[in-house]
Amino acid sequence: MVVEGTTRRARAAAVLVTVASLLLLLALTPAGSASPTRAAANSVTFTDSTGEDAAAPDITTITVSNDDQGMITWKINTPNKATLTADMLFLMFIDADANSGTGDDGFDYALELDGPLAGSAGIALFRWNGTEYSATGVPQSSLTFSYANGPTIKLNRADIGGSARFGFWTIAISGVVLGADGQPDFNNIHRDFAPEVGTYSYDVKITPPRLVVKSFSMKPLTPRAGRPVSVVVTFARSDGAVPSAPPTATCRANVGGRALRASATVATNSRATCTWALAKTAKGKTIRGTITVQADGLKASRPFTARVV
Repeated sequence: MVVEGTTRRARAAAVLVTVASLLLLLALTPAGSASPTRAAANSVTFTDSTGEDAAAPDITTITVSNDDQGMITWKINTPNKATLTADMLFLMFIDADANSGTGDDGFDYALELDGPLAGSAGIALFRWNGTEYSATGVPQSSLTFSYANGPTIKLNRADIGGSARFGFWTIAISGVVLGADGQPDFNNIHRDFAPEVGTYSYDVKITPPRLVVKSFSMKPLTPRAGRPVSVVVTFARSDGAVPSAPPTATCRANVGGRALRASATVATNSRATCTWALAKTAKGKTIRGTITVQADGLKASRPFTARVV
């Protein structure tokens, strides 16, 4: 198979036959939705030239985004191919470390999405091993796709080395058929490259996690002189991760300007409690304080004020 363009494109196109043939022998990742994730922290749209081959899936734009969990989404728009048909194929070559001196002439991974040519449509991730692209030992658990006027592909950056910057190049193909030998026949394919020259570059941007107080309560709601009073907060990391080490709580309070020593401090992975014993002489005075929780080097505080009765 011959592809016009640079040496890199000729080499990548030759790989296509190998990857596509191998993929038909694998259990493909089915279409479906990934687990719900937070809103994208970053989004970039790349515009491709159009009209190169009217019979090919014509890539108009590719929107890449990521959320704070590192899930990358590619939305490849091909308005002239509303549905994924059996003769279609999408290849994406990924320069995972943004280094043209590594991998296969710079490319470290290849994503392949096949139409239902030999059964169900499916997708798989391959890694360059120095000789060929192979799926052996390559994580597939985060990889999903759907299709509507072009594919939407989701993959966690951890599965392509965790780099904060990567380059990619996409080929959209139609006209693939099964030959008499049961293997894909690429002799009469139509194709579109995005970009036509070079690669697109994307920077993964993740908002640093914070510790967030989710709720606050005082027990009893109105503090009473001569009795204990407790404040309780629930908290969580903004990225949804569970703290990797036991959190700590710091309890500070005063009544009428006089500091109180907490009689009890309890902290779990999502809840912290501070308790103080109020003297009978606290009646009619104001208790002021702060409960502070710390976990994984992150900190969140909640001040409070109440009249003692």
